[in-house]
Amino acid sequence: MKLSACQVLVSLSVLLMLALAIIVFGQRTMIVRLIKDTEDTEQRIKSLLWDVKQENHKVQLYDEQAKIAQMKMDKDKNTLEGLAVDYHKKVAEREACERLQSKLAVEMEAVQKETTTLEGEFNVSKTEWSNEINKLKQQLEQPSPACAYVKKDTPASAKLCPLLAANYTVTPSKEGQSKKA
Repeated sequence: MKLSACQVLVSLSVLLMLALAIIVFGQRTMIVRLIKDTEDTEQRIKSLLWDVKQENHKVQLYDEQAKIAQMKMDKDKNTLEGLAVDYHKKVAEREACERLQSKLAVEMEAVQKETTTLEGEFNVSKTEWSNEINKLKQQLEQPSPACAYVKKDTPASAKLCPLLAANYTVTPSKEGQSKKA
């Protein structure tokens, strides 16, 4: 079986065409796969870009929140410093008040002792004066020793010695003397 050159050429041509068809078909499949891979990659890139944008947005929000928190912290720090100053002032005022209170307590004790002493002296004096007043009242109620020497029938004696006046009544007369009842 001898093949002619033409047949060999035709067979080679057919084989070459088949090989080319397989290569073209394979390249076409590869191109479709590459296009699909490219589209998938583009989708992944778009998704990643979207994620990056979201993360950037979150970072910006976190930065804003951090700035707000920092401002609040600074404000709170200033408030705290003001409160600390007020606290120290109040502590100093309290200590001054405690010192004044203890000083006043000592003074009050002294005043109470003095008051107690004065009350005791007052009560003693009051008792003495009450006794003196009672003596004087008794002396007033008793007839005066001078009444023994006074004329008993005159109006002046009745005024000066009331016990004598109880025994006498004053009646107007022509001479202005009183008579015995």
